[in-house]
Amino acid sequence: MRFLGLTAAVYAVVIADGTLSSSCTAATKLKVMSFNLRTSIANDPCPSGCWDQRKSRVKQLVERYQPDLIGTQEGAPDQIQFFENQLSFSSTGECAGDCRWNERDSIFYKTERWKLLESSTFALSDTPDILPSNTWGLQYLRAAVIARFQDKATSRVVCMLNTHFDITLGQPQSAILVAKRLSQHCQAEDTVLMTGDLNAVPQSSAVLYLADQGPVDGSYTPIPMYDTLTAAGAGGPTWIGPSFGSHPVDCKYDYVFSRRDNHTCLRNGTVLVDTFDGYSSSDHAVLLSEFCLGRECSGCIALDYVSMMCQEHAYVLAVEKLLNCDIPLRAQYIRVLFSEITRISNHLLAVCCHALDVGAMTPYFWGFEERENSPCLTGKQYPPSLQNQPDYAVPLLTRQHFTSRFTSIGLTALPLTKTPNARHAVMVSVKAVLLGAAAVTCLSCEAKAGAIDISVGGAAAMTTQGQYAPLASTQLKVMSFNARTSLANDKCPSGCWEQRRWRAKQLVEKYEPDLIGTQEGAPDQIKFFTSNMSYASLGELL
Repeated sequence: MRFLGLTAAVYAVVIADGTLSSSCTAATKLKVMSFNLRTSIANDPCPSGCWDQRKSRVKQLVERYQPDLIGTQEGAPDQIQFFENQLSFSSTGECAGDCRWNERDSIFYKTERWKLLESSTFALSDTPDILPSNTWGLQYLRAAVIARFQDKATSRVVCMLNTHFDITLGQPQSAILVAKRLSQHCQAEDTVLMTGDLNAVPQSSAVLYLADQGPVDGSYTPIPMYDTLTAAGAGGPTWIGPSFGSHPVDCKYDYVFSRRDNHTCLRNGTVLVDTFDGYSSSDHAVLLSEFCLGRECSGCIALDYVSMMCQEHAYVLAVEKLLNCDIPLRAQYIRVLFSEITRISNHLLAVCCHALDVGAMTPYFWGFEERENSPCLTGKQYPPSLQNQPDYAVPLLTRQHFTSRFTSIGLTALPLTKTPNARHAVMVSVKAVLLGAAAVTCLSCEAKAGAIDISVGGAAAMTTQGQYAPLASTQLKVMSFNARTSLANDKCPSGCWEQRRWRAKQLVEKYEPDLIGTQEGAPDQIKFFTSNMSYASLGELL
C-alpha cells in the first residue's frame, strides 16, 4: 500500500505542476513514413511514371496523411527541392556520390515541431566515413543518413536512420553497419526508428538480423528492433513495379523498424496504395507507421502469463481511486472485456490441467498451445498490434488516448455457438460496443428481437433487452462486396483469385468496414476473409 500511495503522490505532483492536467493530456502522436520516390533521373514514361506527372500525386499523398517524419530513398536534387519548397519540409542527408547520378537518402522533418540535434551520412561500405565509397562491389553507390530530433514541445528525442540497400550484394554487411551506427548514435531514452528500401524480403538474413530473429556471421544485432508493419498486420508486398499501378504485385522490400521500449507504442501500420487518376505516386508502395510517445507502455506484451493484465487492472484502479480520478466509461468497458478474456482463456488451460490427475500430459500441452494461439491473447486480430491491449491498463487513461484509428479495433474471430434456449449467442465485434451503439439489431433471430448475448461473463455493457449504455459515439460502416467466385477460374493476373485476394485485403483494410455482406463466395474465399482479415462469418453454402 505504501508503494501505491507513493505512486499516487507522484502522479499528484505531475498534475499539480501542470505537466499532466486533471483532464489527463494525451500522449504525443508520431507518424513516420518510408517513401521510395523512384528517382527522376530514370526518365520513366508519362503519364504513369515521369516525375512531372508524379510530383502532384506525391504532394496529395503527403498532404493527405500528414507524416511528421519521412525517410525517402532514390531522391534526386529536383525531388528534394520539391519536398522542401512545395511541402514545407526541411531535410537532412547527403548524396551517396555525385548528386547528378547518385541518389540521396533523406529524412524530412518540420522545423516548427523538431529541432535537429545531430545528423550524419555514411557510406554502405567498409569505409563508411568516406563518401563516396564502395568496397562491397555494389551495383550503385549506397549510403544511409542518421539523425536525432528533439520535439520542441515535449523535449522527447527521436533517433532515426534511413537507407537504401543494394539490389543483390552487401545486404547482410549493410544490416550490420546500420545497426552498429544506431547503437552508437541513439541514446537509451531515445525513440529509435529505421526506414528504408532494403531490397530484401522478410526471410532474408539482413531483415532477420535487424528484427533480432537471426544472426549474421554468428553475431546478433546490438539494437533489437521489430518490423512495425508486420506487427500491425500489414506485412504484405510493397513492390508495385514499372506500371505505377494501383497495388503492389510482388515482394516486400520496404520497412519501418522500431526499437521496443516503454515510451514508444505502435498504434497502426499501413501500406498505402492510394492512386490518383489511376496511377500510384511511385513504383513502391508508401509505408506509414503511427506511434504514441511519452506515455509509459504496459510492461506485459500479452494477456496471459499469470494474468498480468488483471494484476495491472487492479493496480491502476488503486492509483485512480487514490487520486479520485475518473476515466471514460468506454475505457472501463475495455478493461473489463480484456480481463474477462484473460479469465476465459485461463479456464481453457485449467480444464486441461485436470487431465494431469490421471497422468495424461497431452491435454495439458494442447490446452497451453491453444491458449497461446488464441487471437485474444496474441493480438493477431488487432490491426495496431498487441501493444494496444495492455495500454488500456495504465493510470489516468482519458478520451484523448483514443485516436480515430483506435476505435476500429475489434474482436471478430470468436466462434458462433448456440445457447440452451436456441438463441444464437454471438460475440459481437467489440468495436461495435466501444463505438457506443445505443441499440444492437439482432443479427440472427431464432427468438425475439434483442436476443443477442455477450458471452464474456459479465461485462455489463449489454442489458437484457439488447441495449447498450450510451458511450462516446455512434458509427457503423457496412460494405456490400461481390467477391466474384474463385470457381470461375478467371485468368491471371487480372481476374484469378490468387491475385485478387490481396487487392480485396488491401481494400477492406483501407476502409475498415464493421459488417460486410459478400456474394459469390467460394469456400477458399470465405476462409481468406476469416483467416487473413480477422472476420467471423455467418451463412451457409447453397
